[in-house]
Amino acid sequence: MNKKITYAVLAALAISIFVIIIDIQIYQIDSNKKTNQNSEEQKDTAEDQHTLTPRKTPYLTLYSLPTGSAPNSILVDKDGMVWVTSSKFKTLYRLDPENNTIKKYQSTQVDLGYMSWAMIQDNSGFIWFSQFGPDSLVRFDPSNGYFLAFHPKDSPFQMKYDTRTDDIWFTTLSGTLGLVQKINTNSDIDSYKITEFPLGNNTQTTGLSVNDDSIWVTELEGKVVKFSPVRASNGTITSIVKTLEIPSEDKSSFSLPTDILFAKNDTLWITEHGPSTLTKFDLHAQKSVRFPTAKSYYHVATLPFWLRSSLDNTGIWFNEHEGGSVAFLTNNMTLTEYRVPVVSQDETSLMLNLSQDPNNPNKLWFSLWSLDEIGVVDKSVLVPFEIHPKDSLIKFTKDKTQNIIPLEITKSNGISQNDTVYLNASSTLDSSAELVNMTASFSKDMVNLDNMTEPLAIKLALKEKSVQKGNYTIGINIGNDQVTRTIFVRVIVD
Repeated sequence: MNKKITYAVLAALAISIFVIIIDIQIYQIDSNKKTNQNSEEQKDTAEDQHTLTPRKTPYLTLYSLPTGSAPNSILVDKDGMVWVTSSKFKTLYRLDPENNTIKKYQSTQVDLGYMSWAMIQDNSGFIWFSQFGPDSLVRFDPSNGYFLAFHPKDSPFQMKYDTRTDDIWFTTLSGTLGLVQKINTNSDIDSYKITEFPLGNNTQTTGLSVNDDSIWVTELEGKVVKFSPVRASNGTITSIVKTLEIPSEDKSSFSLPTDILFAKNDTLWITEHGPSTLTKFDLHAQKSVRFPTAKSYYHVATLPFWLRSSLDNTGIWFNEHEGGSVAFLTNNMTLTEYRVPVVSQDETSLMLNLSQDPNNPNKLWFSLWSLDEIGVVDKSVLVPFEIHPKDSLIKFTKDKTQNIIPLEITKSNGISQNDTVYLNASSTLDSSAELVNMTASFSKDMVNLDNMTEPLAIKLALKEKSVQKGNYTIGINIGNDQVTRTIFVRVIVD
């Protein structure tokens, strides 16, 4: 494996869009390729339905797709079917998780297979997905297998669907905010109006959150922007108005923000690719707090990517692009990371996209681009261990360069699993979650849960060594190669 510094550099370079996109070049896309705007819809080939044998961990179920398929955008529809696109084959797959059968859909009229990044389902049951390539926006009818291509000026990247208005919003890496509106009750291509609003040079919009009539986007240059749509009397959106830009000129910017989620209490959650953190931004105080993931299994920057609010309102889901984990942060700020098992040390689980199961708030599906797999995590499966801190805030001064944090480890009631778990610490001091210029020493860094019946007291000694003044977050991690729990301590260095 490459050294962590190499990966930190790649993290910055990859954002152009994330090193993986280079793979698209094998298609030799002709930007001048003309496609028939009103070409006939093409029914799928209705072939290749067969049964998959999943591999499982206590928390994950993984399904292998054909070798080289490189899955990306993924969606669980209202009927529980799992749809996923191949980035290299001209194929849309449908998995029925009830019987593990998979079927592929292809088209001779719509050009598929150009790295699809987002997928949504509208109120009519149509499935929409965006892709880089000539047919950059595709609508699929699962009831009859028909594909229909649309051609916005810029390729959509992220998409979000507004169930109230039937509007589809999308971002582009070219710096526009796009919109698809249904303008009549028919279902052909002329029934939709696509509008693209230029946002200016060097905007590169990525993440997107729709909250009532507020549209939030992230821009890779380090901004979060809020827009409000302007509607005509017939409901058609004619323009958008910028109502807020974060940060203001005198504040530091976000570092390569990739996604955004508007939450209750006027809080924004943002994934920052640069420092590999999940960031909470208070709109009232105009202040942010960064939270680290646990250190990656691969000793690289984890690169948190897409965000979803849990359907049961208990927390937030996100995936780690290079960290090999899908994560859930509860409302009480406990982070659980479910690790994808790899066959060898040479494998890296490049996790690209995720989708919630609308019928089960405990389940989240995800795509593994590099492993040709898709998977699902079930957060209802109990984790057999917990960790609790006695202090949530510590301070370092020139007279106090070491702090002792008492911890308590417990084994979950009703769990019979016996296992060895390891303690570690991560931080927001470095993009690979290392404790730069700080050390962490546990009184015991390995715990065997076998026959553990009483809480176990452990001490963590944090020692500061010339850390720059500021506010930081330390993650205290406990886990194994399958799952990790992290609790957070705020650190002030004066």
